[in-house]
Amino acid sequence: LRTRGSLAKVRALVIGAGGAARAAVLGLCDEGALVTVANRTEPRGRQLADEAECAFEPLPEITSLDRFDLVVNATPLGMGDAEQ
Repeated sequence: LRTRGSLAKVRALVIGAGGAARAAVLGLCDEGALVTVANRTEPRGRQLADEAECAFEPLPEITSLDRFDLVVNATPLGMGDAEQ
C-alpha cells in the first residue's frame, strides 16, 4: 500500500478482531490511518480497538462502506471448504 502513497488520514475499516485483524489495525495505525474496527462480537472488537486506540463499531451497524477509503476483511469467511 505504501507504493500508492501515504496512509496518513486514510479512513480504514478492518473487519474482524483476530490475529490478522490485529496486525492490520496496528500497522495501519502506525502509518497514521484513521482506523475503525468492526466485529461480530462486540467485546473482542472493542478490546482490539482499545488496544490500538482507534474507533469501534459493531459490524451489524455498518450499513455502507462509502465513508471508508480502505476495507480489510480479516474474517475467516471464504477460508473453508467450498462443500461445507
